[in-house]
Amino acid sequence: MKRIAIALTLFMFLVGCGTPDVPEMKEFMRAISSKEKLATVIDKYAATAATVPDVLTHCNLGQEKILHTEERNSTVFYTVEATVEKCAKSESAVGTIRVFDLGWKDGKIVDFNWHGPKSGKVEY
Repeated sequence: MKRIAIALTLFMFLVGCGTPDVPEMKEFMRAISSKEKLATVIDKYAATAATVPDVLTHCNLGQEKILHTEERNSTVFYTVEATVEKCAKSESAVGTIRVFDLGWKDGKIVDFNWHGPKSGKVEY
């Protein structure tokens, strides 16, 4: 039920802002709660192996939401916020909120930018 609400919110947000919809981003958001699934999606859609840092898949994320969407130079950028729910590599990371941008072009992730944790403290 929670995933349906998230998907509906995402859909309404994208329709309302007039930014092109990237279907692959929906798959990314569905995979974000499992570090294994997220790694598979990143391998599938990253333009290069270096586009998205491995650290994104070190922990299980949840409570994901898209904060902002915009198009620049034919690339659609999504600003994503997610909470670290489980992290074997860093217990102190659990509960922190991560914020990052994903840039999509032609069905591939071509840009990634960390905004860092909301607290400003890096736990890894």
